[in-house]
Amino acid sequence: MKRRAFWHDYRSRCIYMITINAAPGIPRFSSIEKHANGYHVITSPTGDTIKTRLAEIPEH
Repeated sequence: MKRRAFWHDYRSRCIYMITINAAPGIPRFSSIEKHANGYHVITSPTGDTIKTRLAEIPEH
């Protein structure tokens, strides 16, 4: 397994930032819309899949 930092145990409880880049021409994964009670994130079908898969990470 390749690790970015050999001294860090990536299995421990931590907060990680995940960056996902789309290839040119791929539609946005989400958009932000303003509503009367604040802002809301509206996900595309691909964004829904990404959101679901990220939520499943703890199961692994």
